Amino acid sequence: MISFEISEEQQLIRDMIRSFAREELAPRARESDEAGEIPQEVLDAGWELGLINAMIPETCDGSRAERAAINSVILLEELGAGCASQATAIMAPSMFVQPLVDFG
Repeated sequence: MISFEISEEQQLIRDMIRSFAREELAPRARESDEAGEIPQEVLDAGWELGLINAMIPETCDGSRAERAAINSVILLEELGAGCASQATAIMAPSMFVQPLVDFG
């Protein structure tokens, strides 16, 4: 039977991202939207936590050990709950790098 439960490791990652979204993204959401820019502190924190390069393979200096759709879903869902525009900025590098990794 197929299990739809996430692993312990995925739960830990989800909790870390959820905490980051609540503590860093959500409090800055209105200010960020009104200013029309993403605070540099948010991007710096995203790099420090390995979120910005989370979907890029380790072989390309990313922090992703394995490719799994559920990992991407967890990441995007939790970041988006904090602030969709800041989540998009955090994930933007992966959107450009992944096709290069896949297709050269």
